[in-house]
Amino acid sequence: MQASLDGGDGLEQQGSTDMNDTEEAQHREVALFRYRLIADLAHQPPGAAGIGEQLRAKAAQTYDIPGTLRTSVAAETLRDWLHAYRLGGCDALPRPRADQQQRPEDPLLRLVGHRTQFGPPK
Repeated sequence: MQASLDGGDGLEQQGSTDMNDTEEAQHREVALFRYRLIADLAHQPPGAAGIGEQLRAKAAQTYDIPGTLRTSVAAETLRDWLHAYRLGGCDALPRPRADQQQRPEDPLLRLVGHRTQFGPPK
């Protein structure tokens, strides 16, 4: 007999499924944005003449970046995305930034998380 991962009642946990779908869609959107920026460079050999200049030109532009209010991307970041793509394809592109922790954006969600961690006030 196969074990059920849905709580045993045959019903999926809709909330977590929706969250996973939303996160997956966000990851896809980020990966596609990043790929669009590096696509014309991705198939040139590493170290090809002119790549650095092209990265700097792209970095000088402004963009509507998904999931953030930022509008620019550093040339070195583009170089990192290009390297990641060459190593792992599109699956390597939606990595979260290393300098940012995963935190809820909504202050109410942050408060709920804090309360869950430390318990109700005494």
